[in-house]
Amino acid sequence: MNEAMTRAERASKFFKSYLCYFIDGIVCIAYIATSIYNISESGKTILSIIADGLVAFLISYFIARTMDVQGLLNGERDPRVEATNELHGKKIVEIEPFLDKLDKWCEIKNVENVREQRIKMLASVGLKYTLYFDEDGIGQGFKRRQCNSRLEKNDERKKERMYYKCLRLKLTPLSTSALTSEGAKPNDPYNFGRTKEDYKKQNAGKDIISKVALGVLGGYFTVTMITDLSWALVVWKCLQVSIFLIMGVMKMMNSYLFIIDEYRGRIIKKINNIEKFQNYVGGIQNDKLEIKEEQ
Repeated sequence: MNEAMTRAERASKFFKSYLCYFIDGIVCIAYIATSIYNISESGKTILSIIADGLVAFLISYFIARTMDVQGLLNGERDPRVEATNELHGKKIVEIEPFLDKLDKWCEIKNVENVREQRIKMLASVGLKYTLYFDEDGIGQGFKRRQCNSRLEKNDERKKERMYYKCLRLKLTPLSTSALTSEGAKPNDPYNFGRTKEDYKKQNAGKDIISKVALGVLGGYFTVTMITDLSWALVVWKCLQVSIFLIMGVMKMMNSYLFIIDEYRGRIIKKINNIEKFQNYVGGIQNDKLEIKEEQ
């Protein structure tokens, strides 16, 4: 597994470091190709241009979507992501006996987080937190001091704006569901999956849109064999496909890097907070033991 992780890390680092060079190389090759083939007007009718454009759009969209999904799948199969999700699941099992205390702990951490952020914000303009907020985080109002110069007035207004910005501060709250909703695989023995009716309902809209588009294309246009084969046209189509694939690969790498970096980091933060909760609960249990021993 360590060897697999090393390969994944190398691949990730390689693409991060050289992806732009690959893109620039393809663009340069495409530009050099213009010295052999000219890009000129096709002479097609408006309807033919629309049809070709729609087909090209559908192909490029399909490639981008499939590459996007593949990137997510590759990221989810990455050993680091799998190990992180597995660890998160184990942590949830470990704190299960103390889940009744998790809501209270989250409330405490939310209050602490708001207080810490307000302290930083007020300190940036030279204000002391305890002079403007009480122990419960309730604002005590802002009283302007007497200013003599224009510079002092501007500074005072800046401090007042920061105070009211602190009052309006809204942070993402920590909650039990946020800490425990990801990482562990669902284990519901009586969840047999979607019924055929559920599947039909969920895909009905997509089917209608795709079939209408294909119906219009199939009804109005037809395909005829090209008698005078043009290699220039073949090269142009290959260039288009190459561009589609490059964009698809970029999409795939973005999705892969999202999973192994941002999404994995999200789970790691949850694990860190769960471990803090474990320390908090452990402290409570130790306090209870000390009280019993004294008695």
